[in-house]
Amino acid sequence: MHKKIIAILIILFNVSLHTSCRIVVFPEKLPSFYLDINQKTNNNEKTSDNETNEKSITPYLLQSGDVIKDNGFFQVGEVTFLYSNDIFKVTNNSESIVRVTCMVIGTKVDGTYEILQYAGFGGIDQTKYKKDLEENGWAVEHYTNMIRPGETLYATLSISDFQYEGVPKPDIDNDGFYELKFMISPQSNEDVIEISLNDPVSDMYKLPVD
Repeated sequence: MHKKIIAILIILFNVSLHTSCRIVVFPEKLPSFYLDINQKTNNNEKTSDNETNEKSITPYLLQSGDVIKDNGFFQVGEVTFLYSNDIFKVTNNSESIVRVTCMVIGTKVDGTYEILQYAGFGGIDQTKYKKDLEENGWAVEHYTNMIRPGETLYATLSISDFQYEGVPKPDIDNDGFYELKFMISPQSNEDVIEISLNDPVSDMYKLPVD
């Protein structure tokens, strides 16, 4: 059984991201998740800017070490990440609640790496927002990195570019790119933050500093 680490890591993940993340292997074909990506919704309800920007997208598979650009996607297990207009559309097709964590790393010559910081990664919990609105007539937007089975989170990435002595720069090699790895952590329920040493971690992807 996986050993769960809930103590110090909970604090680290909560400080830098309002939720957590996971990532790993990439398929040769587009996942079924994208089959309806060009279809227009018949729903008369108000849609977010993120949803309307998806009208005509041709996703392409990102490879290890690639620069993350619009319409690039990768998949970790049953969790799919699609990037567009500074937003990560993260869909959980698994049967478990997951939390997504993003790490900014520095890669060494021998291929190993060090974690420079845990980036903020999360978005609005739309399910909770709609539920509270229906029940109370008002609702507060709660940011999270948790994704329930079958749901999609529109997440933003926040990297702290510190300029203090003793604090590593997120672009530590000064090549103009942040190096990122993502981790997916299955959760037993919504009220806990569970981290396992066996949680899958993605390959490294790059994001331009500017």
